[in-house]
Formats: sequence, C-alpha cells, structure tokens
Amino acid sequence: MVIVENKKLTEYDPKTLQKLKDLELKILKEFIRICDENDLEYYLMYGTLIGAIRHKGFIPWDDDIDVAMLREEYDKFVEVMKDYKSDTFEFLSPQTHDLYRPMYSILSLKGTNVERIYDRNTDFNIGICIEIFVLENAPKSYLKQKLYRIRVPLFQKFLLSFGLTYNDIYPSETKQKIGRTIRKIYKILKINNEFMKKRTSKIVNYGEKDSNYVCDIGNDDDMIIYDKSIFTPAKKTKFEDIEAKIPNDYDTCLKLIYGEYMKIPPKEEQINHEYDDVDFGKYN
Repeated sequence: MVIVENKKLTEYDPKTLQKLKDLELKILKEFIRICDENDLEYYLMYGTLIGAIRHKGFIPWDDDIDVAMLREEYDKFVEVMKDYKSDTFEFLSPQTHDLYRPMYSILSLKGTNVERIYDRNTDFNIGICIEIFVLENAPKSYLKQKLYRIRVPLFQKFLLSFGLTYNDIYPSETKQKIGRTIRKIYKILKINNEFMKKRTSKIVNYGEKDSNYVCDIGNDDDMIIYDKSIFTPAKKTKFEDIEAKIPNDYDTCLKLIYGEYMKIPPKEEQINHEYDDVDFGKYN
C-alpha cells in the first residue's frame, strides 16, 4: 500500500504555464488534423471557447484545452482512433482502456506526465493532453430531462468513487479506511469493471437518438441541456496561430454555461486546474 500526500502546484511560473500551453496546442493541431482528414466535426468548448472568442487563443491563466463532439461524430472518431498509430500521441478513452474512468476521452502526449490522485495505479500513463467531451443525445421531454439531470451526476459520483477505491491509492489515512470499506461493499455487491461498463452504456443510451437536445455527461459541473442547433454547422475562428471550429451559436452556448463570459473575472477567480505535478519529459 502506498499513501501519497495530495500536493498541488499553488501557481504556475510563467515559463511552465507557457510550455504547457505550447504542448497542448501541439496536441490540438494533431486532433484537428485527424478530424479534418476524416471529415469529422468538433467544437472548442468551455474555457477554450472563451479563450478563442475573448483572447483569440488561451485564456491567459488557463492550463488546458477542451473540445466536444456530437455523439455520432465521436463514435466515428473512436473508430478512426482504433487504427491510430503514433510515436508521439496516445488516445485514451473508456472504449480503449478498462481502468480509464472519466466519461470523456483524451489525446495525450507520450513521454510526459501530469499526476493527479485519481490517475495513479492504472495500467496506462496520463500525459499532457486535451480533453474530448461527448455531447450525448438527451431526452426530449422536460420531465425526462429533469430526471436525467439528477441521474447522471449521481452516476458520475458513483463512477469516481469506484475508480478511487479500485486503484488502492489514497491521499490520507482516513480516506484509505473509507476507501477500503467502500471497496469491500462493492465486492459483496459484485460491483466490478464489467458492471460499471454496463451501467455507463445505459446512461449513455438513455437519451433519444432523434432528439434535438444534447448534453455533456462527462462534465462534473451543473449539467446543461443544449438545443443541438446551437452547435451545427460549426464555424471557424482564430485560436493562437491556427483556425479551429467552434459552435455556430457560440454566444448562446457560452451564456448558458458562464453568463457574461466577455467580462474578465477578478484576480482571485482566475483559477486553473493545477495538476499535482507536471513532467515534461523530453520536452523539458
């Protein structure tokens, strides 16, 4: 048993943050290349979308890149990535790695590492990456959407709990005891990887395929249900030294998530994800 302290970088130095951004942009360019070559539509999303609109690139203090794809496009993307071979990049998703827990995928830079407590003790390495969220087909009716908003976040917490206790690495003695107890309960109830795969599939397929509504069930924050017309057809905008696709009605999209997104937040609210540790490997 290994117990690790949950240390965090309190603030990136400017050189580290810029290097992180440079490498993430490198990954984004590869993602866009794959999508363009296979005629797949994607959208910059969340803080990355704000950065594209407000700053024409990264939000100055941000440290990650988020993209999203409609479920139909994402499924095609996964099929493409099954045959993907690269010495530089690696695709990680619930469809490709049994111990990968999040309900989104990543395109990761080989030879690097970003350490977080819930990524440890797995059968793969999490490198510097971009996150690829899936806009799932949501239920059509208002009542089913209300139930969906309750059901999905509960399942996300369940999934995270399973992942943390399964990995057998904890940030403190207290959480170790709690984790071991929960794991025993899961074992008695026969809650294992196979069970979690089936439950994830049910959650993903709960929505109606011909629905005009979509939502991101991989996002830990308040789950928003969007009209699909907000996203299609995608348009392009400048992001750093490239052009990238964004939702057609990006203004409505961002206002639903953030409200007045063009206003620069005060210094104390300019937060990033702060990885526990960043190893640039050969890119140092």
